[in-house]
Amino acid sequence: MATILKCPNPSCPFQFDASRVPPGAVIACPQCRHTFTLSPTASPAADPAFEVADTSPRRRQVIDRSGPKGATSNTSLLLALMAVGTVALVGGAVAGLGYLLGWFKPAAQTATAGGLQFDEYAVGFPKPPDGWNRDETTRAALGVNLFAYRTPAADGDGWVAADAKRFTSAARANELRSAVNEKLRKQFDELDEDLTGEEVQFLGVPGERFRFRGVYRPTQTGCRGEVFACVMKNYAYWVYAWAPEAGYDKLAGAFETFRNGIKVQVSADKGGAAPPPKTEGRTFRTKSGLFTLTDSEKLWTEGKDPTSQDKDAELWLRGTGKSASTGQATTDKAELVVAVLAPEGDPKEQAQTHILKQVVGGATVQELQGDPTGDAPPGGEVKSDTVTRLKLTYPDGPTANKLVAFSTVDVDGKRVVAYALCPLRQSNYWEQRLMQIVGTLKAGK
Repeated sequence: MATILKCPNPSCPFQFDASRVPPGAVIACPQCRHTFTLSPTASPAADPAFEVADTSPRRRQVIDRSGPKGATSNTSLLLALMAVGTVALVGGAVAGLGYLLGWFKPAAQTATAGGLQFDEYAVGFPKPPDGWNRDETTRAALGVNLFAYRTPAADGDGWVAADAKRFTSAARANELRSAVNEKLRKQFDELDEDLTGEEVQFLGVPGERFRFRGVYRPTQTGCRGEVFACVMKNYAYWVYAWAPEAGYDKLAGAFETFRNGIKVQVSADKGGAAPPPKTEGRTFRTKSGLFTLTDSEKLWTEGKDPTSQDKDAELWLRGTGKSASTGQATTDKAELVVAVLAPEGDPKEQAQTHILKQVVGGATVQELQGDPTGDAPPGGEVKSDTVTRLKLTYPDGPTANKLVAFSTVDVDGKRVVAYALCPLRQSNYWEQRLMQIVGTLKAGK
């Protein structure tokens, strides 16, 4: 019988089957890398260091990307759907209450014969087709500031929503992808780990289109969708559209017509772009003075005991992402360790061997060679030939999959290795940021 236990780290949600681990074994959590010893008598009742994992039925997978699965009992399925229904009901109630209380205040708008005008964002939207109605609950839940429309359809309802942001200086293309990831993951499950954009013309300028598939939480329906986004001087614009798989093609034409009717009025006196502000970074160094690292976005904070992560470490940083739309902290997390080693052979090979010893074994290791995902952070891109990237995948625990970026420098007879890790599902936000900070590794002064 499986004994499902939770990682002892209070901030880590990873669960594992303790019956598959020998008693007394030293375990490193594959998600947070916290190291602990499994008590010989470890059980939910006997070992207070463990918190019993929630074994209530989980939402069944709706979009199947891995082939046929075994049958699920009717009772388990019913319980899972009841649990999902409760979550969806509570989520909808919270979003609706938030709207009534003004938590998600929409942008000021002017109704026109042709649709809606948002002067603050220098953009106007056409009147939607007959049968489309304003949907404030969806707008608030998705977190967009302009509007959301919904239309009932035989194959399932369809939605279109719009978001905009005005900056005090020139908007950057890297604002687009992170905002799309943030908002879609609020309302969709089973999204692809990598939401990749493709270049398109949108609103008359170069933009990006993000195609996605996921389970829309309020309806628990497998959906297809697209997000079109662009930046124009001081503004960024996003238009979301989605519908159930079976009905998407029937609504695709209406979505396109609506997008083609959008008008922007960005001119020299509206949204004149100032140069991007200079980023005031933070430099990390240690008492040894062997190296420095530069954090251009101030996303990283220093941990107290680096050796708790790596016995050869001199520096341990924890990274927290920031929302592109609000600038507030997000749930995107990463870690960075700088270890000081005695040089042995090829720097890259030694560094990779050392890093893999610090993570749970059993992963398939792939060195990434292509362009990184996501947009460049404000500090600029880092050339991939200065940083090595590894993709670690675990066949029995996909939530533990990781992205690793590392670089090395030899200083005073020592080999300094800086390596940063994040969950693979967060690579859209972190990949270039990890590359950037480990790419700033330099000999100390």
